[in-house]
Amino acid sequence: MAFVSPRMNLKVWNAPSDPYDHEQLADNWLKVDRHDHSEGRGAQIGAAGIQNGAITTAHLAPGAIATGSVADASITTGKLAAGVDTSGAWRRHIAVGGTLPAGTAAGTYVLPMNFITPQVTGNINLFAFYIDPANLAVTNRNTVWRIHAWVMGNLTAPGPNVTFGFWPCTVSMAASGVPTAGTTGAAQVTTSTAINPTNLQVVTSNEFSIASNNLYVLATTLSAPIGATNPVLVFQAALQMRYV
Repeated sequence: MAFVSPRMNLKVWNAPSDPYDHEQLADNWLKVDRHDHSEGRGAQIGAAGIQNGAITTAHLAPGAIATGSVADASITTGKLAAGVDTSGAWRRHIAVGGTLPAGTAAGTYVLPMNFITPQVTGNINLFAFYIDPANLAVTNRNTVWRIHAWVMGNLTAPGPNVTFGFWPCTVSMAASGVPTAGTTGAAQVTTSTAINPTNLQVVTSNEFSIASNNLYVLATTLSAPIGATNPVLVFQAALQMRYV
C-alpha cells in the first residue's frame, strides 16, 4: 500500500498494486528539489554531516555569537592576537616616594623618583613624567589607572591627613625655568586617621582614565603641618594601569 514519508511527505509506492500517479511523482521531485533540511524538508543535519572547516566567518551572522554562546574557558590565550593583555592584573607604570621631615608645613608636595625630600608644587624639576595614552592602547580594551600608595611615620596624634593625587602639569618654562604642576588633581585619595608608630596607611584610589598626552606628577598633600619635634613621614605612591 502506498504511504507518505514522514520527513518530506513524499508519496511512496512500495507494492506492485499501488496506484501510480505521474502528478504525485512530479510533486515528489519538486519536494526533493526544494529540500533544505528544515522542518518538513528533509532530515536535520547532525554534527557528523558538517565537514571540518566548512563553517567560516562569512557564514556567521553579525551578533550570532553572544557572551552566553561561548563556554567558560573555551577561548584560551593561544586564540588571542599577539599583544593582548589577558590577565587584567594591575601593573606598576611608575613609582615615586620621599620623606617629609619634622617641621614641614601643610601643603602639597610633588613626589620625586627616589626617597629624597619632595618638592613644593611649582618647582618639580625632573620629577614629572610623560604619558601618551595612545602608546599604551590595546585594540578593543580600555586602559584604566589608579593610585596605590602607602605612608607611615611616628607623629604625635592627631597627625595630618595625607592625600595622594595624580596631577597634570602646565607645560611652561617661561617663568621659573621648570615645568609647573597643575592646581587640580585627579583620583585623589585621603588617609582617614592620624599617622602614628603602628599605623601603616595603605590607600588605593578609584579607577580613572588619562585622556591626553602630557607631563604628569604624583603629589601628596598634608592637611596640617608636621610638628617640629616629630620624625619624618615616609611615602611611596605607584601609578598602576590595567586593561579591561
